[in-house]
Amino acid sequence: TVETAQACVAHLKAYDIGRATFIALDKQEHLKQQYERKVQYPGNVPRLFDLVKVKDDRVLPAFYFALRDTLVATDLDEASRIAYGATRYRVVTLKGDVIEIAGTMSGGGRTTMRGRMSSSVQQDTSEQD
Repeated sequence: TVETAQACVAHLKAYDIGRATFIALDKQEHLKQQYERKVQYPGNVPRLFDLVKVKDDRVLPAFYFALRDTLVATDLDEASRIAYGATRYRVVTLKGDVIEIAGTMSGGGRTTMRGRMSSSVQQDTSEQD
């Protein structure tokens, strides 16, 4: 909720422990119709969001907020064909190279995987009482 996000920001400020971004899930319902639509994408590639499996559907708006309509391509050649087509898409390859809607490309050697999203660990989320 907005109140929870405000409380989290206040906590960060009170203890001077840095900055963070919070998503008020109750204010993201407008995203539901966007992530529920089924669209045929170029090359029949999947949308990254559709590959995400969660145990609690209430967090889906947060994932869509972050991933939007990013597509997944096998390699950089396929990603380039899709990203630079008539309609622009953000595309990520299986090796982690990314082509943004603006046309910028990032990638290269020695991919350093950081954060929980890079692992295949499944973690339950539960509400605190």
